[in-house]
Amino acid sequence: MAIPGGILFARILSPATEPSQVTFENLSFSETPPKSIIEAAANGAMTGLKIAAGVATVVMAFVAIIALINGIIGGVGGWFGFANVSLESIFGYVLAPLAWIMGVDWSDANLAGSLIGQKLAINEFVAYLNFSPYLQTSGTLDVKTIAIISFALCGFANFGSIGVVVGAFSAISPKTRAGNRPAWFTGAGGGDAFQPDERDHCRVLYWFSLSFIAGCTPY
Repeated sequence: MAIPGGILFARILSPATEPSQVTFENLSFSETPPKSIIEAAANGAMTGLKIAAGVATVVMAFVAIIALINGIIGGVGGWFGFANVSLESIFGYVLAPLAWIMGVDWSDANLAGSLIGQKLAINEFVAYLNFSPYLQTSGTLDVKTIAIISFALCGFANFGSIGVVVGAFSAISPKTRAGNRPAWFTGAGGGDAFQPDERDHCRVLYWFSLSFIAGCTPY
């Protein structure tokens, strides 16, 4: 749902100020094309294996880094009586005003901010998994809050996706590995900047620095 807006804001974050020097006419491929269907299938399978292995390995590394950060934060917080503090809980408190601006009731803003924080710090699957108990219990959240949170969690812009991007594109094109990480921040920044509310005409633009502006643009 956020793909068109993510592409738009990624283009705003990285505008094309000069004409592209790459065109379809001057594209060159160093690899020779496969000469048969069997060879094409074998090459595709091997490329898929490289991508899957690269993505799985790098994702595990980044998830481990997040776990390490949570362990450090929890250890330091334990000295001051906050043993359960984590990166996603910090995001929850910081993003609570953002959730309120998006239209969530203030009584539910901390929960919404925490779920958005889990989506950013871990991934959207964990956030939706922790969101599902509130959907099974009727009356816990109103329909408006459920709709806003459902839209806000729908996206691939999180720290764990760095591993997917770096792992996949490094397997396909190792020479462009250095540019994968900056490209991720541009794409993820644009993807997270686009968050439609339940009326589908308001946008809340916010950055990873957690500064934000609110705008409303009718079609």
